[in-house]
Amino acid sequence: VPFLGVWLDAPLDVLESRVAARDRAARDRGGRDASDATVAILRQAAQRDPGPIFWQRLDAGDAEAALAAIRELLAAAGATLRPGCREAPASR
Repeated sequence: VPFLGVWLDAPLDVLESRVAARDRAARDRGGRDASDATVAILRQAAQRDPGPIFWQRLDAGDAEAALAAIRELLAAAGATLRPGCREAPASR
């Protein structure tokens, strides 16, 4: 089975905003998010060097543009997104 590794990069402030929005949305639903990542955990992770990255790197600061780029990479590899992966989640 072929593998296509995609590493998504985004500015830290964008990532912080996304994590905080996800956490707020979960609390608004009266629950918790499935992820244990918090803004504090994100900041800790951002301080670590991931080492060499040999996957295809994409800027995910703009979710729609990132999704379009992933679709192009998949098409070039002869694959597609599975049904239901039509849109990027709304950014807050």
